[in-house]
Amino acid sequence: MAEGASPWREFRYPDAAEFAAGVAAVIAGDLRAALRTRARASLVVPGGSTPGPVFDLLAAADLDWARVDVTLSDERWVPATQADSNAALVHARLLQGRAAAAGFIGLYRSGARPSDSVADVEKALHVIARPFDVVLLGLGDDGHFASLFPSRPELSSALDSGGPRVVVALDAPAQGRARISLTLSALCNARRLLIAFRGERKHGVLQRALEPGPVDALPVRALLRQSIAPLEVHWSPA
Repeated sequence: MAEGASPWREFRYPDAAEFAAGVAAVIAGDLRAALRTRARASLVVPGGSTPGPVFDLLAAADLDWARVDVTLSDERWVPATQADSNAALVHARLLQGRAAAAGFIGLYRSGARPSDSVADVEKALHVIARPFDVVLLGLGDDGHFASLFPSRPELSSALDSGGPRVVVALDAPAQGRARISLTLSALCNARRLLIAFRGERKHGVLQRALEPGPVDALPVRALLRQSIAPLEVHWSPA
């Protein structure tokens, strides 16, 4: 662990099935515990290919989904009718079965640019009680999480752990799309942070992120170095 990093825990699963089951069990357990003591529970989830099987299992979890609020860590600036919309994935894989009763707040608005809708998105997110009970994040091959990509002009303010902003706009496309993302300070306002990924290659990215170096080069370093929220890494080799 790099000097100055906060303690965190790593969980390795032997295969994809046990990975999905393990991550889903942690999230369901946290939500269930939250609902025993609070009126509502909250969950932040990513898009991408990795969380789909987790969502399938979580959707069947026996808990009071009508008292759970779900939102996204980030979103491509496309409507939910587009195949690459993170909201579309959540509706198709998570908000099904028992979990269909959950409340959902998406990040996309109809404005031409994400920056046109920052204030509206932040206002909408304020209805979700915080700290978030669980924040689930993926990890990119370039060390990004949410839509906080290396060497972007907005990265410095987005990774300010004490910053006031809840979301950041990426009007200039990242990986082909304009985007909107929760900031580091918003994501770390959580009772538990989970980084979940599959593959040795991404585990190698994590190992590199533990080495000294700037967060601008590997943004996931900001998560590993923060001391605000408890952090766990869940992964499987394949």
